[in-house]
This record gives sequence, C-alpha cells and structure tokens, in this order.
Amino acid sequence: MLDADAFVDSLISIDDGSVISGSARSLTMPTQIPEGIWTIEAEVEDRAFILTPQVLLGDCDTRTVFNELDFNTNRLEASTVFRVPKGGCTIYWETNNVDDEWQITFSRLR
Repeated sequence: MLDADAFVDSLISIDDGSVISGSARSLTMPTQIPEGIWTIEAEVEDRAFILTPQVLLGDCDTRTVFNELDFNTNRLEASTVFRVPKGGCTIYWETNNVDDEWQITFSRLR
C-alpha cells in the first residue's frame, strides 16, 4: 500500500531550469510538472539514451521523449518539446539503453 504522505514528500517539483541527473538505467523520483510547453534537453555521457515518461497522474503523453543512438560519438546532446496539459502531471522519468551519466534540464517555453 502506498503511503500518501511519504509519496507527497518525495515529489520533485519541476520549475524553469530544473535539472535531474543520474547514471545508467534509472527511474527518477516522482516529478510534478506544471501545465505548459517545456523544452527538455539531455546531455548524456554515452552513445545511446532512451527517456520515457511513466505517467502516474495527469493526461501527459506517455510516448518516448528521446530515443537516441550515435555510434560515432561518446557524448549525446538532444532536445525536444514536451507539452503538459491543464492540471499538470506527475511522472517518473525512466532511462534505458544508457550506461554512463546523464542529465535532463527542463525549460519552460510558456
């Protein structure tokens, strides 16, 4: 059974400029992202990176955000636009196909 108080205390609120970093395959702490249009930028010390939102609450898109592979590099940089509908969403960000360090940065477009 989920302890609601512990869950709320563990939420990371995404603001303009928020950064989440990790290493290898990971599932982040739950993040609360407000409605709006966001740019998500990834810096990855690897040649492959997959980022997928695992939506807990809200009506956010569950499709893969990044699915990057470049055999000619050991470092990836990528960005995309992520739309969050009215009411926002609570998301676990899941990374796959990565062995080294990664960082994702959120910037609010509007």
